Amino acid sequence: MQPDVSIVIVNYNTPQYTIQCLESIYKASPKADYEIVLVDNASPDGSAEQLEKKYPLIKMVRSGKNSGIAGGNNLGTRAASGRYILLLNNDTLVKPGAIDLTIEFLNAHPEAAGVGGNLLNEDGSFQSGYIDFHTLGQVFLVLTRLGILLRPDYPSHPRGTTLKEVDWMSTAFMTFRKDALESVGLMNEEYFIYSDESDLQYRIKQQGWKIYYLPELDTIHFGGRSLTPWRRRRLFYRGYLLFFTKHRGPMQTLLLRVMFVVACLLKLPYWWLSSFISRFKDQAGEEIRSNLDILQMSFRKGIAPP
Repeated sequence: MQPDVSIVIVNYNTPQYTIQCLESIYKASPKADYEIVLVDNASPDGSAEQLEKKYPLIKMVRSGKNSGIAGGNNLGTRAASGRYILLLNNDTLVKPGAIDLTIEFLNAHPEAAGVGGNLLNEDGSFQSGYIDFHTLGQVFLVLTRLGILLRPDYPSHPRGTTLKEVDWMSTAFMTFRKDALESVGLMNEEYFIYSDESDLQYRIKQQGWKIYYLPELDTIHFGGRSLTPWRRRRLFYRGYLLFFTKHRGPMQTLLLRVMFVVACLLKLPYWWLSSFISRFKDQAGEEIRSNLDILQMSFRKGIAPP
């Protein structure tokens, strides 16, 4: 019998978080028929073997390479047999009733391609909800951190109180209609990670589908456990650049590159001076290398590799 939902989880070198996530699903005891599709992104730490031994009933998919969250989610989606696809980060904890809530919503709203809610920090405080599609103004406020003057969790909107059609949400926990994902060719694997989810939902909405935010849907999200801050920054900037290249045109993409260059040039003198202070030396070195990397990426023709 076809399951109601396939829960797609991607693991890379973080089996401890994957185990916590899986246990939270079993503890939540969804009423819906479900299967778990676990994708291991060629983890060199033996994660796949450890998880397959501990959970022999899950559907394990082994990638031949680390294809990022976008590629991993696509592998899992292709292997899934459910009517709906729950894209679930492995660094999350699923709350009781959450999975059933999204399935009931999609059953009742045929115009909806996907539905998500709030991500919460480990202490239960608000982390993020729904977000507007990327614009130059939004990126400027993120890079300068001036956005927090508008909203503490910018660019996310604050926790809502009513059902709302939105631009996009994090796919750390988001349930999609499989037909909607397939109608746009799944995630764009060029992104690897970051902006892959906004790109996906942008393309979905262009096809006439709707994305909904459910204010009562909460998920604990630890966030960024498999990446260093410097690696995360590179992929974050790269994701913005790729999104603008695909959806905002050459002029706005050029302005985005200029914005990146100016931001890096303003930061480099500060970190160069900080490198002479012993307690900041290591951090300053990483910051200098990171900003030089972003500069190189900004001047590069086309999109740099992940």
